[in-house]
Amino acid sequence: MARTLALAGTGLLAVILVASIVVAEPINSQFRRLPEGVVPPQAERLRRRWRRFHLIRACLGVAALACLIVAVTYAGPSRGVAR
Repeated sequence: MARTLALAGTGLLAVILVASIVVAEPINSQFRRLPEGVVPPQAERLRRRWRRFHLIRACLGVAALACLIVAVTYAGPSRGVAR
């Protein structure tokens, strides 16, 4: 069970990383390329998409953290250590 949760948490972190590159970076790039004060066309649509993405990403981050915390606490002390 602990291994499955650890893998799930790690997988969620990988999804967050890839999604940040694929979804957020192109949106950020559209704003970054323009001179300061200039708004790109469809700015409001881009902002809504960016906010929605970050909400989903934050939820996935919380889920990943929860999986990793439960995995560590469920595993308990290492059984292979001699005392």
